[in-house]
Amino acid sequence: MYIKIIRQDQKQFELGGSIRDDADWGVTKISGIGEYRNVLDTVIPAVRDGVDITHERVEARHIDITASVKRRREGATERRRALSFFNPKYDYTVYITKDDETRWIPARIEQFQCPEQKAENHVSLILSLICPDPFFYSLDNYGKNIAAITGCFGFPYISPISKGFRVGVYNFAKQVEIENLGDVSTYAKVIIKADGIVVNPKIMQNGEFIRLCSGMRQCMAL
Repeated sequence: MYIKIIRQDQKQFELGGSIRDDADWGVTKISGIGEYRNVLDTVIPAVRDGVDITHERVEARHIDITASVKRRREGATERRRALSFFNPKYDYTVYITKDDETRWIPARIEQFQCPEQKAENHVSLILSLICPDPFFYSLDNYGKNIAAITGCFGFPYISPISKGFRVGVYNFAKQVEIENLGDVSTYAKVIIKADGIVVNPKIMQNGEFIRLCSGMRQCMAL
């Protein structure tokens, strides 16, 4: 296992799962990445057994990490670095790599401990994170360009004067398929880029549509 934590100012802190990896800290214990709690609200029916489920939600994820400095002589330096990095006023993104697969999740700090140790002991830390969105995200980008222009002009160039030449091919796909490899349904993000004047663009799905009742001259996201 390898954990990379990126703060919102792009500073990074890495924790490894092996003495042979590049991280200065090694994870000794971790919990909260392979579990979740589904909260169900129920009401008791008047004339039959059981209950009716009225609402359900997955609670926020809590991740607890215990780690220690690999090289004991660097304990004081690494402790100062950890105390500086883990600041409760920042947002964090946690990247967890396990079995050659990486997932990421946004997080905030609930609790952090990095006590002083004697010189002969390894410095350790305890980090408790709360993830308001409990789901892990993939690194893959499933974006599809449905109006791409493929360049066809290059060098060396031989000009067929009598026939003209092609500098690009415009391809507009009326239908694209986006594969969701995750475990939870999600929604698409549509970005419309207008190089010229576009009036009342419309996006359709399953016979329904969303229309922007306006003209466009610049990039706009829906």
